[in-house]
Amino acid sequence: MDLSLFYLPTWRPGYGLPFPQYYDELVGEVALADRLGWRRVLSTEHHFHYYGGAVPNPAIMLAAWARETKNIRLGAGVSLMQLRHPLKVAEDYAMVDQLSNGRCDMGIGKGFVPHEFRTFGIEQSETAGRIAEGLEICKKFWAGEPFEFHGEYFSFDTIEPWPSTVNGALPIWNAASNSRESFVHAGEVGYHLMMNQYPMTFEALVEKFGWYRDAWAGAGRAVEDRKALIVF
Repeated sequence: MDLSLFYLPTWRPGYGLPFPQYYDELVGEVALADRLGWRRVLSTEHHFHYYGGAVPNPAIMLAAWARETKNIRLGAGVSLMQLRHPLKVAEDYAMVDQLSNGRCDMGIGKGFVPHEFRTFGIEQSETAGRIAEGLEICKKFWAGEPFEFHGEYFSFDTIEPWPSTVNGALPIWNAASNSRESFVHAGEVGYHLMMNQYPMTFEALVEKFGWYRDAWAGAGRAVEDRKALIVF
């Protein structure tokens, strides 16, 4: 079992430190965790509200952490990539991977805050399709070879990916909470699993992890390659 840090960066005027010092404190905590041998640190993404809104783009915070650490892995927990053009997402996280010498993890999730989708003009009903196309684009980009893409939501002619990633790919973590489909899909396609304990009982947690475990095995994947993370 590894220990990780998970941040939902929430800051409000009049509470605690001024904003710049708040960011400094986050960087200092992660640098300490790195020295103490913690495995991973993750940051959420939220927009236009104090709830998590201190980090509207996790890649920027991960880049800051990358320059102050040597070993700890740096992950989006999660990137709301359905709200952005996937080429921008691919560029951002490839740059974090280079700044950290290959320590970047990509985390994805459906999101749940209506005003974020409404403000960016994205229908929540399109989330699954946008994530699927976005991940396909990101994985091609991170592989480092020129490619084109023509899909339902995104389309472009051949581009040359810059910057590249260190190893030609980023580990992908799928956040899942309720839907059986999410757990099964993550196992089938070989994504690692992120879960929050607080919205479910321990019995439900065990059951849902079983869906993921069985789908992973059913796809013929080795159990030693499977990773799961739970936030308490």
